[in-house]
Amino acid sequence: MQETFVETDALDAARLLVAEGRPRFERRLTDKLLLAYNQAYAQGETRLAERLRALLEDAEAAGRQRRPDRRRQRAGRQADLWTAFCDARELYRQAAEVRADAAGADDPDDGRAATRKDATLELMRIAYLRWQRML
Repeated sequence: MQETFVETDALDAARLLVAEGRPRFERRLTDKLLLAYNQAYAQGETRLAERLRALLEDAEAAGRQRRPDRRRQRAGRQADLWTAFCDARELYRQAAEVRADAAGADDPDDGRAATRKDATLELMRIAYLRWQRML
């Protein structure tokens, strides 16, 4: 079987990475630490995420000393927004479980579980959009 390679320019590749929820550029140490932090936090590795966050802050501080005009606290802000999204996603997951439990129960909940699920879905959507705008 012959492999086919599709030519693409750097701009298309950058758009693809943004569409996949990753920063446009990954050459900076802060970008790599941010990706590691995002993954650790999303997977529930909170102790590791805390350590990575501290390293991210140290790397940003060192970068500001070398080049004070570049990307001020951008990676730290992205980490905060990612944390907010993951927390909202967890609230939604819990609300969805409650809704499923309420659907199987004999005692109706008067739609409270559905309302909570809808509200947490909206919270998660807003948190995601805020995070996405930073990319």
